[in-house]
Amino acid sequence: MAKRDRPLTELVSKSLEAALARQRTREILSQDSAIVPSSVVIERFAREVVIPNWSRILDITADNTLCVALLEPKNEWVTTGLPKMGWNGRSPVFSVNRSLAERMAARMSAVTDPVTAAWLRRRVRGQRRIFAVMHLGTLLLNLTLSPDGPTLEPEPGSLG
Repeated sequence: MAKRDRPLTELVSKSLEAALARQRTREILSQDSAIVPSSVVIERFAREVVIPNWSRILDITADNTLCVALLEPKNEWVTTGLPKMGWNGRSPVFSVNRSLAERMAARMSAVTDPVTAAWLRRRVRGQRRIFAVMHLGTLLLNLTLSPDGPTLEPEPGSLG
């Protein structure tokens, strides 16, 4: 069976899990003690957020607009962070326009979160971006579409 013939859920889940496994291996080898989302949370994120909202995610990211995707956001994310990003309090995915993404990046100095700041500013042809909020944490995801199917990869350095 060709990769593109497999169900989207399986492709997205496997893509994320493989990328996270590679990242965990790099962190273990470098003695980094980063906290990464569990495979259970990643699977739920793929099944409950990405798959049912796939068309909307593709629409949002088609012109390199940042997509925010949510799985049970908690605490300050719900009361402060997400409303400031334009969340309506209901939708599991929404867009963040370029000017807001730039303002978010500007608040993240080289000291606080240089990986996220650079990721928010970056525009790469053929690469779409998803800012995932899962519970209390975030995950920066790069989405690439190919004839073999979609690939979702965490931004290097964004875990932990």
